[in-house]
Amino acid sequence: MYLTHFVLLLLRLAVTVDGLNTCQFFNLDEQKSKRIEAVRGQILSKLRIRTPPDRPDPPPSHPVPPEVMLLYNSTKELLKERARLAESACDRESSEEDYYAKEVQRIDMSPAPTDTSESFSSSSTSSSSSQ
Repeated sequence: MYLTHFVLLLLRLAVTVDGLNTCQFFNLDEQKSKRIEAVRGQILSKLRIRTPPDRPDPPPSHPVPPEVMLLYNSTKELLKERARLAESACDRESSEEDYYAKEVQRIDMSPAPTDTSESFSSSSTSSSSSQ
């Protein structure tokens, strides 16, 4: 009898605990789409328009003239060649022999020695002769 009351009490507590649960299911895809819509709304308000503009139909594709294709290809090759030249120039500039100085100059930073005894004796003799 006590066992049945205990089991019923446990079941009642389990139902009560489940009723106290306030966590809701979090749908990540829904949250992501809401965030995208919010950003889209911010962009539209910044542009001061209410609805996004309609996408225009893509222009009909015409065959590209061969002269234009030749010009495009030659420009592409020229750019590749310039990139190769710039890369080789960078390699030459960063070589070890360019790192060190080609010419060494020595600069003496110590002051020239002056004979203080001569200047002191000449000033003392001039002051003694004036007395």
